[in-house]
Amino acid sequence: MKKKLISLILASVMAFSMLITPASAFYVGIVSSSYHPITGELLSMYLLVENENGGYDKLPVFDENGNQLYVQVGKNEWEKLDTPLPAEEVARQQAEAEKAEKAATAKKKAEMEKAYKIKLTDDYASNTSVLDELEYHLKLIPASLREKAAAQMAKKGKTLKIDDFSNGSTSMAGYAGYYTSGEVAIYLMATSAFVHEYGHFIFMSVLPQLYNSSTFKNEWNALKGGEGPTHVTSYAETDYQEDLAETFSQILTNTSYIRSLAVDTPDCLAVKKANLMLDTLCKAFSLDKSVFPELTPSEPSTWAKAEIEKYQNTLKGSEDGVVPYPGNAHSTGYQKPATRLQFVYSISEDMIRNLYSARYFGNMSYDEYEAKWTPPVKQVGNGYDVPFTDISSMRSYYLVRAVNAMYTNGVINGKSDTIFDPYGQLTRQEAATILYRLCNALGYKLPKGNADNFADANKIAPWAKDAVAAVSAAGIMNGVGNDNFDPTGVYTCEQSALTILRIYEMLTK
Repeated sequence: MKKKLISLILASVMAFSMLITPASAFYVGIVSSSYHPITGELLSMYLLVENENGGYDKLPVFDENGNQLYVQVGKNEWEKLDTPLPAEEVARQQAEAEKAEKAATAKKKAEMEKAYKIKLTDDYASNTSVLDELEYHLKLIPASLREKAAAQMAKKGKTLKIDDFSNGSTSMAGYAGYYTSGEVAIYLMATSAFVHEYGHFIFMSVLPQLYNSSTFKNEWNALKGGEGPTHVTSYAETDYQEDLAETFSQILTNTSYIRSLAVDTPDCLAVKKANLMLDTLCKAFSLDKSVFPELTPSEPSTWAKAEIEKYQNTLKGSEDGVVPYPGNAHSTGYQKPATRLQFVYSISEDMIRNLYSARYFGNMSYDEYEAKWTPPVKQVGNGYDVPFTDISSMRSYYLVRAVNAMYTNGVINGKSDTIFDPYGQLTRQEAATILYRLCNALGYKLPKGNADNFADANKIAPWAKDAVAAVSAAGIMNGVGNDNFDPTGVYTCEQSALTILRIYEMLTK
């Protein structure tokens, strides 16, 4: 509990900062803390602030009497207090923050255990941010696979347990996670390892109940491939079980890589393994293959083909967007739901970038354009300084930058203050709201319209009604038939592309 002190202090002083008049804020990339080796009590806490000589000034957060001198006012923003916060008040707020955090963590833990049919140990469920990060990785696993795997475990009277080994045996040093089939437990240090370890859980504990393990191993080892990779990663070469777990993880977390292999070297062994894995999982768990990312290239629907080609000729497309570069494989399939990340990235990388090229922003210099529409994000440790924890550690700086840019310009919000849900399916009312805010941010006023004209207007969320009314009145988005808008229906990649193209053409005509 003592090691949570920093987060509790930060939470409490953020609240207190609203009651005082602080000096100007400054950026702090590193907060240095030391603890008592036995009790875990916080001994000191310093802000390391880069100076003009390239070194760091060391600013104590507390004086020798325990009075607080600096307060955090943003993720990496601090201010000096005009009046130090007395040590007694710091202690009181710490106690309140600890109590609130404990209650919030217990609530989140119970909700996740029920929703995902897992057991979270108290060691792992140490605070809500840890649970938020785990939930993000849980959602990378198709829901239907998770549910059927949990049902199979329930038949054996077992539940998948998630535990933390960061305070455990030093013999596991260097590991990001591991799975024990005897306990049916995943032990994690780095949450990014979760999908890999979940792959072990599936192939070591669940699949054998539904499909003969020896048969599957024989089928796997019997595969032969042409030119190209034999394994999805070098770590997959270490043994059969790691080959399975790495392939499973790459399919769900690095699909664009597998898909590029399927386009460039479709006969290679790594691609054949990925397809055998998907076929076997679908057969054993009675799943539709559409629950997994599509590994083979797809074509746009007949009605969308001409505009998709126009999109590629005009806006070019992007690897991680709703439309790929001409000649490239699609990231999920044109007819599949667009993810929130794909939609936002396409707006930022494809549309706004081309608006600048088309001089929509007049005589704005490139530096001014970049500062406004593609502001750089700072790297902090292994991640980036952005509001959303499920974005900050993404593999691509450009993905992070796109989400941050659209957030700072008021085009998007998160699902919460810290969660963006990048791989969540985009709904029609979410798309309408983003497009409406985009036009406002670009200084283009859309007609008001009336969302009540739709037969299913009562299903449109209050926060989306103005947006739905405006984008439908402008002809950017249309209904789905029978005078319905279908606000919670998913929005496909090709539908997303057409509406982005329509706005671009509307702004540049």
